[in-house]
Amino acid sequence: TVVVRRVPLREAQVFVPMPGFTAPSFILPGADGVGYGRFILDSTSRATLLARTSTLRDPIQRAVAWQTLYEEMLDGALAPSALLDAGLLAVAAEQEELVQLQVLGMVRGVYWRFLDDSTRRATAPRVEAALWRELERAPTPGRKGAFFSAIVGTTLTAEGTARLERIWSKQETPRGLPLAEQQYISLAEALAIRGVPNAERILDEQEARVTNPDRQQRMRFMRAALSSDARVRDSLFATFAVVENRRRESWVLDAMSAMNHPLRAAAALPNLRASLDLVLPIQQTGDIFFPLRWLNAALDGHQSAEAASAVEAF
Repeated sequence: TVVVRRVPLREAQVFVPMPGFTAPSFILPGADGVGYGRFILDSTSRATLLARTSTLRDPIQRAVAWQTLYEEMLDGALAPSALLDAGLLAVAAEQEELVQLQVLGMVRGVYWRFLDDSTRRATAPRVEAALWRELERAPTPGRKGAFFSAIVGTTLTAEGTARLERIWSKQETPRGLPLAEQQYISLAEALAIRGVPNAERILDEQEARVTNPDRQQRMRFMRAALSSDARVRDSLFATFAVVENRRRESWVLDAMSAMNHPLRAAAALPNLRASLDLVLPIQQTGDIFFPLRWLNAALDGHQSAEAASAVEAF
């Protein structure tokens, strides 16, 4: 039984009388999603919610619980691997599409940002298997598309990468999910970032397949960012110092994300300080949201102490 109490928070602490109840198995502050603040969990609530959030009947409470658990991980109170494991179980149990998308996003974020490379690669087979299983079970094309996007975004194993390549080459199709042009483009780009041996041929063929003129122009723009040669990628990055070369902001952000992908972060590290130095010119010349998105694209793939030092020095 879940009991909801509305409590005015006017002091640093508040006592909530609950006559007739034994000690609760968890307390979830801000469970209605209206509260604005960082609500810290006690250890009992943290452990219970990690194991039982999927059993809460109210989807808003489940959404709040997952967000709170994510913040607990950011604060170091919860191990990333524990949250990832709980998230993989939750995507199988979740019936509310928006909450399922939230948990999928959390799984992807924890996987790339908070696991070190060796842990990520050891976890990859289990993550890929879980996502493929849920794609097969998903009841609607929309949900299948979300799982397929997560698969494309997280696949690391040789077997998984080979399967994605078969799908791109149309030798295999995900059951119940006819792929659109944009999904084939995303597949080609993901394969290039993973350094498959025939990446250039895949990109050439995908560019020739594209029928939408704007998408074709974007693919041509992205080619240098997807190159296996770090010098080619560096040459593209250098052009972003000129404001005229940053006008197609969404393309620039996609290119920055590709060049700073976690799989390429070590090669991109020498450009990190220059990326930070460009924030002020970008703020002065770009869209109001461009500086933050630029920073996200530049920093999101980096985990190293050297990257942290570059940010601290900036």
